Amino acid sequence: MTFTESQMREWVTKAYGGRFWPDKVKKMSYEQVVAIFTRLRKSGKIPV
Repeated sequence: MTFTESQMREWVTKAYGGRFWPDKVKKMSYEQVVAIFTRLRKSGKIPV
């Protein structure tokens, strides 16, 4: 399954709580988002 950058950012944003986390995700590079998204998928925190 292929995900767009915006879909990955949405999943990463939802994965962690926190008041400032959504802003941090918006400022992250694409590579950072992919790395976090991949780690979350492997750990089972993202059920896709």
